[in-house]
Amino acid sequence: MTGWRRSERRATGYSEPGEKVERFQGPHKFLSNFFWSELRFEGLSYPSVEHAFQAAKLRSNKERQAWGFTEPKLSFGDAKRLGRQVPLRDDWKDIREEVMAQCLAAKFSDPVLRQRLLATQGQLVDGHSGSPDLVWGYHIPSQQGENRLGHMLMDLRSKLYDSGENTDSTVVLYHLDWPVKCLHDGLPAAYAARIRDFAQGANLGGCIAVLPRRRICIALRGSSTDVESWERRMRTEHVDVNSRGKPCRERMLVELFRRTGSIRSTLGRTFDYQEVPDWAALCRCLSGLLGELPDIAAALGPEVPELPRNPRYVTGPAGERCAVIIHGQRWELCLNDATARAVGEALLGPVDAQVALGSGEEIPLNASCGGIFGGKFARELEGLLSPDECQRLIKLSEGQASNRSKGFNPFAHFALRCLVDAPLVAQALTRRLRRLLPSEYPPQSGRQLLGVNQRLRFLKYVPGMHHSDHTDCAHEDEAGRSFLTVQLYLNDRFSGGRTTFISDRLVPIEPTPGKAAIFDHELYHRGQMVTSGVKYAVRMDVSYGAPGAFEAPGAPAERRKGRWGRK
Repeated sequence: MTGWRRSERRATGYSEPGEKVERFQGPHKFLSNFFWSELRFEGLSYPSVEHAFQAAKLRSNKERQAWGFTEPKLSFGDAKRLGRQVPLRDDWKDIREEVMAQCLAAKFSDPVLRQRLLATQGQLVDGHSGSPDLVWGYHIPSQQGENRLGHMLMDLRSKLYDSGENTDSTVVLYHLDWPVKCLHDGLPAAYAARIRDFAQGANLGGCIAVLPRRRICIALRGSSTDVESWERRMRTEHVDVNSRGKPCRERMLVELFRRTGSIRSTLGRTFDYQEVPDWAALCRCLSGLLGELPDIAAALGPEVPELPRNPRYVTGPAGERCAVIIHGQRWELCLNDATARAVGEALLGPVDAQVALGSGEEIPLNASCGGIFGGKFARELEGLLSPDECQRLIKLSEGQASNRSKGFNPFAHFALRCLVDAPLVAQALTRRLRRLLPSEYPPQSGRQLLGVNQRLRFLKYVPGMHHSDHTDCAHEDEAGRSFLTVQLYLNDRFSGGRTTFISDRLVPIEPTPGKAAIFDHELYHRGQMVTSGVKYAVRMDVSYGAPGAFEAPGAPAERRKGRWGRK
């Protein structure tokens, strides 16, 4: 579908962007032909459009110079009066609009004036209250006039945008990165209208491109300052309502692509809405809008499969959900977090023999969003586990029959899992990570490090499984509370399956055997869909004591007999 639907226009009061510029005076004086702006027309230089236009009533440049139209000291009024006195060429009425268009194009070839024209918005009207010009202008008291100058300026403005001649033009592609479970109903019309209204308020043109049930993209074009203004409003003002009906801000806006400079795209000054039928059509649509730039497909990332329709749940004797049927296949559910098999083996070697590893590398989340993403702990560490230790943990998980789905919502949480409590593994990892883990978290909270949780949540992803955008849950008991997630990767030889953090931009972590990502529970992230092979991972947590209570890290699970580590 191309264009805003008629019902949406009625519901949102759709109109041309911006307010009417009714008089070419004050800050809009530069739009007037009575504005000093040297230009070249047919080989001669003129002080303004008015001088060049009146001179064009004569056929030859020799005559134009003889009448004095090229003189810098000739006033606008004198130029207009001279134009009424010259012997008028017989084809003038046929060519005068073309002459005006050429003069305006020459005037706005000046980069400064061009940017000022491109920055205008809405309808341009050369309105007058005095002596009426009913051809080029508009007489405000009588409400009469053709306003040809205003229309020609709007046409020129549109052509400059469409031809990519805006030297300060920025083209940006965003993904409205909602949790996948929220996309199966498409994009609400009111929300789309708010996005468009914000764009128009920031002097931006653009388009929303929607692949229903899979991907929503927003393409914008304008100056860098205006793009930043739009994004700031999206992140700080109320854009939509949440699931409880409360006004909320847009947290899941992800920048996929940005270019600044002379860009030839088809994004004009209006804001459009397009629905596309499939992934290939979405790529073609955005490539066309953004000027066939070669990295659009890469910016979009891999194809997102269509969400399953009408999952059917199977209930047990007590009415609890015990399985889900999707596309005819039954998946057993594992929803009970209260119990797990206890394993007392030192799978990573004796605790006392563990050596502290390095402090890892910071995961480069963009902190410009302040409280949403900024200031949160996020680091990755290669080689936390050896290849042999990874295989040992995979063997342990397979021995626990990890054949149940981790959650009951296939839109958001779809993986196989099993739960194991391994206190000696937790103690060993606490010692290995003591240079990386903050001794106090959150900062200045008074909560001191207890250590890595003994609960191992083994995750197994077969092709088609994924974990959509989410934040992690915390555990709290009398000893303390978890604030950090430890994600351990146990293997490779699979496709997809990257952990991706979602801030202003997508920040992917490539899973390699033995690598760990340690990050704040509140950071949005996802487990990308596995497309081939099998992915194995383990999630653990890091807990911190109550404010003011100090417990030295070392073997917390042993001291508390596993109580605080269970979830």
